[in-house]
Amino acid sequence: MRRILERVLKTTPSDADALVMRHPTIRLSLFATIALASGAFANTVSYTGVATSATLTHASGGVKVTADTNGTQQLLLFTNGTGVGVLGGNGNVEFGEWLTFDFDGYLAEDVVLDINPQIPMGPMLSVQGFGVGGRPLGEFHAASVDLVDVSALFADQPLSKFRVSAASALAFDNFAAGSLTFTAGTTEADSFLIGQTIRGYVAGFGDVRMVEFEGQAGAILHLACSSDDSIARLRIQLVTPQFEEERSIVAQLGATADDVALPMDLDGSYLLRIESISDDPGLFALATSLTVADTSPSVMLKGKKGGPTQDVVFAAVAGTALSGSLVANAKVKKDVTVTLLDPDDASVDLTGVSAKLGAHGVQLTNVALASTGDYTLRVSGLTSTKHKLAVELVLTLPAGVSGDAILP
Repeated sequence: MRRILERVLKTTPSDADALVMRHPTIRLSLFATIALASGAFANTVSYTGVATSATLTHASGGVKVTADTNGTQQLLLFTNGTGVGVLGGNGNVEFGEWLTFDFDGYLAEDVVLDINPQIPMGPMLSVQGFGVGGRPLGEFHAASVDLVDVSALFADQPLSKFRVSAASALAFDNFAAGSLTFTAGTTEADSFLIGQTIRGYVAGFGDVRMVEFEGQAGAILHLACSSDDSIARLRIQLVTPQFEEERSIVAQLGATADDVALPMDLDGSYLLRIESISDDPGLFALATSLTVADTSPSVMLKGKKGGPTQDVVFAAVAGTALSGSLVANAKVKKDVTVTLLDPDDASVDLTGVSAKLGAHGVQLTNVALASTGDYTLRVSGLTSTKHKLAVELVLTLPAGVSGDAILP
């Protein structure tokens, strides 16, 4: 992903040329959902045992801690036996000073902060929460002499990070953070798999999210917007593996009924650029699927005097399976021979599949297609003009598993 993001797009790309489907015969589709999730785990990070010291950042147990005053970064102060505060003043967290706890790459639940008050009389804390993609969840006050249930303040929504400060300039509200417990669940992602639902948040006009995926030549990426926030409007840009801006595609998604189709004519890593075109912030959810263009589902082969071979040519994407039926009419008295050739004209193994057809026909079931390109179904044995063979073919992709891709 880093390799892709280092290449900056400086111009607006034009719409890509439509793909030319040379042999429009078959439909290919994938609507299964594919997972991006890690196993949830509970964790406790203690700050009281850290040696007395000052540092700009501290990362431990999947949590990164920083401090600031009105947006200006400050040094963290660790006091052994007490916890972490902000350097300066009394070394605790005072009014106007903020500690930020960032769940590095995770969305956390069951978040509880254990504090050590400067004066054990139940300080009042200001707490800011941030959800999927850094979406602000608001600011609340909480009073406690020890445990602060951060998740409960934000209706148990998953948190990407949170910030805490003293709610007033009174010394009673000063505190240090002693420890943090949480459950880390879904992993935030910089890539997704076809079939996955991409979820994220845009903060307003011009805010951008980028995500990478592996595309397939000859296929079409479909995005259907099922946004959790109807005011979010998105500009979608698909960038090819060769970063040819003039061949990139721009589309827009808004209401839940919107969807776009983005053709791909190269194998490799594509970049999906998601940009807000509305001043309003909002969540988004993009369901993804893969298809090839609609094609004729069947063909009727008619025999010819002398019985020359006849070919049915169709396009397929690597990793798909071929199924279908070939049914000869009652006029066919002898076997009809069928072979399948891959894009390099090599024979495809039909072990377990009958390659000779009598009058009753045969079913093809899950014949693996390992290459992308044009396949040829070659038929011989239709020796009379009265002979007919009905051919119906279907291509399918393997099913995936359920889950979402959560963008940071």
